[in-house]
Amino acid sequence: MRIEPKKFKSGERYVFLLDEDGVPDFWVTFYVTQRLRMNKAETTIEAYLKDIKHFRRWEAANDRDVLQEICNGKVLSLKDISSLREYCACQVEALKEKPLGKIVDMAQFHVSRGEDKPTISIKQYKTRVRRVADFLYHIGRERVKHQPSAAALFDELENMKKRLLSDLPKARLKTTSVDKTGIQDSSFEDFVAVAQSDSKHNPFKMPVIQFRNYLIVQTLYETGFRPSELLALRIGDIGSDTDGVLPLYHGRFKIALNC
Repeated sequence: MRIEPKKFKSGERYVFLLDEDGVPDFWVTFYVTQRLRMNKAETTIEAYLKDIKHFRRWEAANDRDVLQEICNGKVLSLKDISSLREYCACQVEALKEKPLGKIVDMAQFHVSRGEDKPTISIKQYKTRVRRVADFLYHIGRERVKHQPSAAALFDELENMKKRLLSDLPKARLKTTSVDKTGIQDSSFEDFVAVAQSDSKHNPFKMPVIQFRNYLIVQTLYETGFRPSELLALRIGDIGSDTDGVLPLYHGRFKIALNC
């Protein structure tokens, strides 16, 4: 999904939420046209779409189609609401699946495996939840308005919206951010695990490269070398008197590396 503005011949700029094929999402476009187009600025509409896109990510992560479920007579349960609100508190970057490349961001790798994810501010969180609730309420009503049970579903949608908006936190959310100045102590095991040749997170495919990187990581881990010291290391610096340990000679230092 991506958000993209288009300029009409009249000069009006209209912001769309496009799917993977580049086709505008029908119900999101309907919502923008009916609810936002006449009284919201382009930048505000784009902000709405970012929050709705966040909701779409929650749907994809849980294999759900909430609007279709509403059309079938089922609104979000209390468990769904709790899950959605928790998801709305997370920063977008903490939830994205990064494509596998040549460099693994160990800070992001650690966050993705931990229970705590970086969160947005309380103001952003409340705004996001309100926008998602408004979208679901109004498009939900549109989807069911011609059904025989429309009146009862309207009441359920009203209650769902109230539950989404109830008890929003008044205190500031505890914000956490990824420290990119270095690897946290708790991340060391993850860092070493990535270097293993059988790790699914290892971005390198050639065995010889995997082995080279494993030696580099293990040497750094076991010796505490600085990167510049490791770069200056030569084969001649490695001693031959091995008896269960591999002594490394580097300048004035002799360090035993367990074999």
